[in-house]
Amino acid sequence: MKNTGKKYEALTEQVFARLLAQDNICSKAARDVVLQGKSAKHQIDVTFEFVAGPVSYRTIIQCKDWGSAVKQEQAFAFFTVLNDIPGQPRGIMVSRSGFQDGARTFADHHGIKLYELREPRDDDWDGLLRALWIHSTIQVPGFRDLSLVLDLDWCRERALALGIPKGTTLDITIPPGGLRGAVFESGRACDVETLTRSVVPSERSDWQPFELLLDEAILVPTPDFPLPQVRVTGLRGDARLKVVEQSIEVRLDHLVAYCFRDVIAGDRHFLKADGSPLHDERDEASS
Repeated sequence: MKNTGKKYEALTEQVFARLLAQDNICSKAARDVVLQGKSAKHQIDVTFEFVAGPVSYRTIIQCKDWGSAVKQEQAFAFFTVLNDIPGQPRGIMVSRSGFQDGARTFADHHGIKLYELREPRDDDWDGLLRALWIHSTIQVPGFRDLSLVLDLDWCRERALALGIPKGTTLDITIPPGGLRGAVFESGRACDVETLTRSVVPSERSDWQPFELLLDEAILVPTPDFPLPQVRVTGLRGDARLKVVEQSIEVRLDHLVAYCFRDVIAGDRHFLKADGSPLHDERDEASS
């Protein structure tokens, strides 16, 4: 199918409309129009017109959706069109495939702005953030076969004080989550996770047995048991340190549909598929 350039013209109009809106410039836009010059009529790809005070300003944009770079003679022909249209309009050329040196020199000398509007290339990302790798290392302590070191003499004395006959066998069961209600003998709350943190291996390891003797005994509640609480002087069990490493790549280039580059000044914008800006090199420099 023959490339008429109409889709490229529509994209160019959309890009400039968004840029003008960002700068709060209210303009009248038109695409694929014919303007009467001093000596001839001219087909114009895109034009913008706005009024500042009593003066009307017009910009004319010529689009080149070509597979090759624009030559000097195309820039000269566009300059001729600009000179033939009344009101001294400003001129902009937009090309998908860039501009030859002669075209750049001529346009720069005569005040014609040149832009590339095309799919991004690898070199467009030079000096800019294209992808971000997030590396995380998560240390997960684990415990199994935890058991309490009971103060049996204390438990016997408490049982006798409560009238439990000597020699009675007591089956002590600590319900799930029962350690959450434990307190130190001084009355302050006991955080079992904090207590067991010291027995976790400092490096990645398999299960290792441990025995933790407490500097201050803790009282653990025992509901539905003749003794309302038991005195614990230590903890035993197995501990390990599991290390989980993850790497996530966050890419920005898959969001980019076009690179919009000022050929003379070198400024560039990354654009989404709808023509809205994604990234500005000046924003990168100021951050």
